[in-house]
Amino acid sequence: MLSLVALLLPTLIVEAHAELVRAIPKPGAVVEPEVREIRLTFNEPISQGSSITLFAEGFRVVPGIRTQIEDADVSATIPTVLDPGLYTVQWTVIGDDGDASEGSYQFSVATGPSRASWPGWLVIGLLAVGAYALWRRLRRLGGT
Repeated sequence: MLSLVALLLPTLIVEAHAELVRAIPKPGAVVEPEVREIRLTFNEPISQGSSITLFAEGFRVVPGIRTQIEDADVSATIPTVLDPGLYTVQWTVIGDDGDASEGSYQFSVATGPSRASWPGWLVIGLLAVGAYALWRRLRRLGGT
């Protein structure tokens, strides 16, 4: 009986690696150019030496990315506004057990004006309509 357990024991040992359970931005997401952070959450605490690299189209490294580790979260600050296009997040993490795990996913940065800038266009439009209405009223008053 003991020899049967000794025979099966190696097959029962499973090497567990840190698995990605949540990502912000999400894989496949379309985000605004002003996105400032990548945050990855894993199923176990992560050790120092883990990293996130952000690639723009053509696998050009986005410079200035700083990786920070806190328990099961690995985050990276994005220091600049991103150009529209496809981006690849590549991560390498080291779990508490010392095993390395890696992966990647992509997200896109939207083209055109961002949501943060559209109120400015609204104000300009309202001022233009107001100026036109005032001009018409003054013209009518001056002509009578």
